[in-house]
Amino acid sequence: MLSRTAVRGATLATLLLLAGATYLATGAGPQAGYGESALRDNSSSTIADIGADSSLPARTVSADSDRMSPAPEPAHRLDGVTRQFDAALTRRPENPAPLLQLAEEIATADERQGVEAHERLARMYPSNAPSWVGLARWQYEVGDRTAAQASVERALRLDPDSVEGRLLRGRLLAQGQPPKLGAALHEWRRVLELAPDSEAGREAAALLLAYEGR
Repeated sequence: MLSRTAVRGATLATLLLLAGATYLATGAGPQAGYGESALRDNSSSTIADIGADSSLPARTVSADSDRMSPAPEPAHRLDGVTRQFDAALTRRPENPAPLLQLAEEIATADERQGVEAHERLARMYPSNAPSWVGLARWQYEVGDRTAAQASVERALRLDPDSVEGRLLRGRLLAQGQPPKLGAALHEWRRVLELAPDSEAGREAAALLLAYEGR
């Protein structure tokens, strides 16, 4: 009769083999969609448009958390994405949406490098509101609230109805010194008016629930 230790060892080995087989069969990895509202006017473009590696996992940047804790990416993967970004940037495509997605990949793996990538994008596409929203979001993530405020205001001057911009502006207002909760609630209510069924709308609803009545 097998001992409990032997049975547990055999079970663990079987689970690991099944997991490995599933991964090889499906290529499953940590994946999520990119924020819909940031690229709503550029939805027809993908990374494939600039020759990016389709094996790279997509990442979601959620505005409803004060800090993100992405799983660390292998260095070779970050290097690969950075090379793709640099090569694409030199071609200066008319539509910056694929570049924004690559910049998000970089930021998810390394926040500081992500800020630098978004800064380069914002300089190259100064009239593109999503580029400034992306920069503001990652400046916020690394704790540079002053720079994030300036970037999000620039984005909202370009596109007053940017739901991700208004979502972030509300966060900055709510967490300011002193907090401006009334103004923050106004921003989140506006997000709900503009895009109630979007990811940003759901985040705004959660923030309103958390902050109203404080």
